Amino acid sequence: MLQQLQSYRTAVKALLLSHGHKLHSDIAKDDSFIFLSPHTAEPFVSTGLNAIFNRFVGAVGLPATTIHGLRHTHATILMNNSIPVKAIAERLGNTPEMIHTVYGHILQEMEAQTVTVFSDSLGLKVGLAHS
Repeated sequence: MLQQLQSYRTAVKALLLSHGHKLHSDIAKDDSFIFLSPHTAEPFVSTGLNAIFNRFVGAVGLPATTIHGLRHTHATILMNNSIPVKAIAERLGNTPEMIHTVYGHILQEMEAQTVTVFSDSLGLKVGLAHS
């Protein structure tokens, strides 16, 4: 995957240069490596990008969503598979506190499930109060 991203980055540089754009010498500050129109070298508007994305999603029979919605789905899947919050935060470019804020309800559900699984393994019946 890293090789594909590096290839995409090279292609974007070429696209930008072919449209007369100057590249930053400090790549860490360069925010132009995103989805660009091959015709204008300008960033796609998110609504247009989501429309294109949903055409593909609809073609395979999946429900409509947004590209940002995939980020939430990704985080939720990782959480439901017991990936540590710190690892998820690093993957998404957030802080663990941000993950707790945005996905706190999922983390609470996981905590309740953890208590139930542990109690069941000991043969205990624990009633949990749901908030």
